[in-house]
Amino acid sequence: MKKLMKSNFKIGLFIFLVIFLFSSFLLSSFAAEKTTPTEQAVVLEVDNDGDLQWDPATVWQKEQFEKMYPNIKINFHETPYKVHQEMLLRMASGVQEPYDVWQITDEWLPSVMKTGILMPIDQIWTEDKLALYTDWEKKAILDKNGNKVLVPVFGCIPVFMYNTELLQSAGFQEPPKTWDDIVLYAQKLAKPDENIWGFIDVEDSINKFWHWLLQAGGKPFNEDWTAAFNSEAGVKALEFLVDLRNKYKVVPLGAVTWMTEDEQMLFISGKAAMSLSWAYGVDRAANSEESKIKDKFSVASFPEGPGRTNATVYEDNHYAIPKTIPKEKLDAALKWLDYVSSYEAQVGMLIHELGNYVSVTKAYDDPEVKEKVPFADLLKVQVENAQNIVPPNMGEVAYILLAEIQQALLGQKTAEQALNDAATKINEVVKQ
Repeated sequence: MKKLMKSNFKIGLFIFLVIFLFSSFLLSSFAAEKTTPTEQAVVLEVDNDGDLQWDPATVWQKEQFEKMYPNIKINFHETPYKVHQEMLLRMASGVQEPYDVWQITDEWLPSVMKTGILMPIDQIWTEDKLALYTDWEKKAILDKNGNKVLVPVFGCIPVFMYNTELLQSAGFQEPPKTWDDIVLYAQKLAKPDENIWGFIDVEDSINKFWHWLLQAGGKPFNEDWTAAFNSEAGVKALEFLVDLRNKYKVVPLGAVTWMTEDEQMLFISGKAAMSLSWAYGVDRAANSEESKIKDKFSVASFPEGPGRTNATVYEDNHYAIPKTIPKEKLDAALKWLDYVSSYEAQVGMLIHELGNYVSVTKAYDDPEVKEKVPFADLLKVQVENAQNIVPPNMGEVAYILLAEIQQALLGQKTAEQALNDAATKINEVVKQ
């Protein structure tokens, strides 16, 4: 009997130990599973053009994404605009350690594309996602081999803004409808002795001139990227800008050397009656501390030019993944790009940062966008009529053309001569 009891005791002890060890294993496994997200968190090093304080929609997207994917953290690197292209090329050549995700504007895109550094991301471009975007955006995301290597982040379009108080003081109850109206209004409103100007537009970007060219009924390039901007329409566009400064004297003479910052400051300080500026100027006019016209401005359709068209230019901003990305981060990077280009994120880009555009036209019909984004219907029309113009050798093309435009504005060349000289030089660049 004692032997039997001792035997049963050993068996019971053995069973108890087995259960104890198995329970301990389950508990440790559960604990390990609970801590895995922290231990395996992926930090994506993401390039950002400029200071994040000016990109509230990007910050909002980051917050939403990290709620969706707690294991992925976005670490932005703020890069000043003036050195951004140089930095991208340093990363592409291996001189600088590359980030995991790059932000690339149209201005720098051709030079980065030439390096072949961008990774194809066709897997996130489903048919449903492609259907959201404009036809020109579907082309803009491709490399020379037809691979999808980009996703849109946001875009920018010139907008026509006017000071409602100044216009009403001169008896104008509506914004100008044509280029002739711009001249008429500006002449009546300009008071140079008081530093009040009828109109302000700074040609510091090639895309600004493209806007005027398209409105005049012209086109920038032929299919082989040779110059087409030196057409009759191109001459009309440039002569219009030259006359605003030199003939009608409704634009500050010194503005020929200004940048967009100076242009927008003149308008939001109440010193310019009308302005053609980049869309983020709307946010500055409505919300910045410096603005003296928060309730005294509006946005209008583009005054009609000789071309009788709504066409304008869309300056795009993209994310891309370099082929240098560590394998363990690739899935996280694809998730970030997939989210940023989603309908929800693009709607958020409109809502959380006034003045941004997106190339998802459906987003402008979203009820929350209509409620919170002023001029949403107008923005949609502009996007639908926009063109994205990115020639090869974009940097050289812009440098040549802007230099010739400045000579015309200064009266050193006629508009026709300046555009013809630019065309000759740019056609040589295209041959290279």
